[in-house]
Amino acid sequence: MAASDTVTRVLARWCADTPFDGIPGDVLASTRLRILDTLGLGIAGAASPIGRALSAAVGEARCPQGGATVLAGPAGVPAQTAAFANGALAEALDFGDSHNETVVHVSSPVVAAALAAAEARGLPGPELLRIVALASELTCRVALGAPGAFHARGFHPTGIFGAFGAAAAAALARRLDARRMADALGIAGGFAAGLLESWADGTWAKAAQPGWGAMAGVLAADLAHGGLTGPGTVIEGRAGVYASHVQGAAAPDFARIAADLGRTWENREISFKPYPNAHIMHGVIDAAFDALRSGGFGPGEVESVDCLVAGYMVDTICEPRQSKQRPATPAQARISAAHSVAELFCTGRMDLSNYTEASLADPAIRALAARIGYEVQPQWTGRKTYPGGVRVRLRDGRTIERIAQANLGSRANPMTRAAIEAKFHACTAALLPRERADAIVAAVFDEDGPDARGLMRLAAAV
Repeated sequence: MAASDTVTRVLARWCADTPFDGIPGDVLASTRLRILDTLGLGIAGAASPIGRALSAAVGEARCPQGGATVLAGPAGVPAQTAAFANGALAEALDFGDSHNETVVHVSSPVVAAALAAAEARGLPGPELLRIVALASELTCRVALGAPGAFHARGFHPTGIFGAFGAAAAAALARRLDARRMADALGIAGGFAAGLLESWADGTWAKAAQPGWGAMAGVLAADLAHGGLTGPGTVIEGRAGVYASHVQGAAAPDFARIAADLGRTWENREISFKPYPNAHIMHGVIDAAFDALRSGGFGPGEVESVDCLVAGYMVDTICEPRQSKQRPATPAQARISAAHSVAELFCTGRMDLSNYTEASLADPAIRALAARIGYEVQPQWTGRKTYPGGVRVRLRDGRTIERIAQANLGSRANPMTRAAIEAKFHACTAALLPRERADAIVAAVFDEDGPDARGLMRLAAAV
């Protein structure tokens, strides 16, 4: 990186100048899967109580002509509105993918922004793939300066870094040059926001933050297109996003953000989610499934359980102990290892049917959750996979211990295309006829790339 360059300008130049054939085939293949996954998650989210609240807020917005589409909702709304709604709907059930090391939910804001901007402009399928792949890479990259530091300070990295990726996506859709794209990123940094205080009481505000990032990115690109300028040092500057949010909690590594662009693809480190709960807990859930299948025990036979976790997971899924063992809302239960393992052991499943008001009140689940604690494994310091385990003590004297070194869905333990398609169909079953869902799958995997307008016509309200 030249001395006169900034991180923002380097990223913008790479993003604007990288052609479709400069993206590796495996990255394009995973991009198709992440578009499909996000569409399914948004449709599932629209059927949830959180989704209904979000949809009510945007349902009256209309464009005189054209515009974009809300998943399982209306067409012809402003692109910014559609980006907000779809980014938020895709995270309503805490089921969206994550870049493991930074815990940024990449696809919800990026795909939402890309679809809205591409639909509004009628861009062809290969261009949509290029936009999502490059904007996803930028999202991962801009968060690499201090993994874990934003969560530690109480910020939601998706709300912050998702705005950068969404701005890149919308800027690519507008075909902005590198200078204007850098402006869009600088503007988006001023809009980036997200607090994690919803975790304290299980309220819903966190679900809106990926939508805010998507909308902020689309607006930032619109403003840059109109000539508004943005700070070129928004990432590493004295009042940039790291200085303002991390504030001494970590020493950011700005060189890493732009290192080996086009050669090392952080896209490959994005994990799909097989379970609708906190991603860093998935190793624990994998191990709990293994213990249940191999141990052949019922919930009443369990004396106690220790969830084996990394130290950085504790404040999210293990503490405060009281709210984790008896969460007040489904949203709070989704970030509780104690409740999640108890519900898994009592129901034998972990899917969209979990985390209901009834399960929170179930006396058997509550009683078992009260017997579930945790133990930190100091050797688990890396963040590229989410290791986890359980140690189950049974009343008959047996102890069953299982460890998952790499969460299902990660690069080290990937989900298959068939599993991701099955997840999509489970997510869309409540609102879309099967033939419509099948048509979306076919469109995503069309040889020429998924056409945004065609996709969103299929994904609109029936």
